[in-house]
Amino acid sequence: MRITKYEFENDEIAYKLGCSALMNDDLEKYCPEYCQENGFSKCWEGKWEEIKNDYKKINKVITCSITCAKNLIKQYGGKAWTEHYDRDGGLIEITNINLKGNNSKFKYSYHL
Repeated sequence: MRITKYEFENDEIAYKLGCSALMNDDLEKYCPEYCQENGFSKCWEGKWEEIKNDYKKINKVITCSITCAKNLIKQYGGKAWTEHYDRDGGLIEITNINLKGNNSKFKYSYHL
């Protein structure tokens, strides 16, 4: 099994594209525009200007497709990687995603 992950470099962009911000009072807040676009009726909302000085951290890692990760790298920078797991759930390999080519050397028939 492969899981592709992308990490934003910029907190503001991550927040505006749906990553949650953990506030100092331990509430998670989301961008109001993101909540409206995705039909979330119950989420703690806050505009970036309101929360930018009062958050502990922003979860900047999202799970997405390789195509989506490459598009995000082109638009916003950041880094992406694919985690390869065997059938038992053990991590086999982590490969970085570059904009061109496939750098995975792993042969999937190995664990079958």
